[in-house]
Amino acid sequence: MAYTAAVPRGGDLYIRYGDGTLRNLTAQAGFGLDAGNEIAVREPCVHWNGKKALFSMVVGGATQNVIESVYWQIYEVSGLGSSETVTITKLPQPEGVNNVSPFYGTNGRILFTSDLPRNLNPASSPQMDEYESVATNTGIWSMKPDGSDVKIIDHAPSGAFTPIIASDGRIIFSRWDHLVRDQ
Repeated sequence: MAYTAAVPRGGDLYIRYGDGTLRNLTAQAGFGLDAGNEIAVREPCVHWNGKKALFSMVVGGATQNVIESVYWQIYEVSGLGSSETVTITKLPQPEGVNNVSPFYGTNGRILFTSDLPRNLNPASSPQMDEYESVATNTGIWSMKPDGSDVKIIDHAPSGAFTPIIASDGRIIFSRWDHLVRDQ
C-alpha cells in the first residue's frame, strides 16, 4: 500500500560511486523537493548494461487533511555516470494499482509485482490473501517497455515477493501458499 501510514515519505534514490561519493538521483531530477509531492522509493534494479535502472516510487499523498489515492508506480532512471545528467521517467503501466519490484527481463520485457486484478477487472480489486484476508499483490506481471501487452506470469493468491532473475533467466521469488484459511 502507498498511503503514508504504510509508507512514510522522505526516501530518495541514491547512487554510490567507487570513490565513496553519494549522489541523490531523485533530488537532482526534481523529485521530492516540493511540499505535497513528497516521495518514497523502493527496490531499484540496474539494467544489464549498467546505464539505467528501474525502481518503484510513490509521489504525494502526504498533505494533512487531503485524501487522495496514491500508488506505487514504476520509474526508470538514466544518466547514472558521475558527469551525466539524471533523467527519471515514469513508465507507461497499469494505473490505479500498485506496481512494485520491477526488473528487466532477458527478453526486453519489464517484470514486476502488482495488485492489478488477475482478470484485469477493477471490480475484482483488491485481492485478499487466503490466510489473513488482507490486500496483497496478485503475482508477477510482465509488460513491454511501452506499457503494452500486460500479462500475468504467475498468479499468487497470497502474493509474490522480492522477485529476481537468475543468471540462467529463471525468475526466483518468495510466495505464500496456504492450505487452510482458518488460523
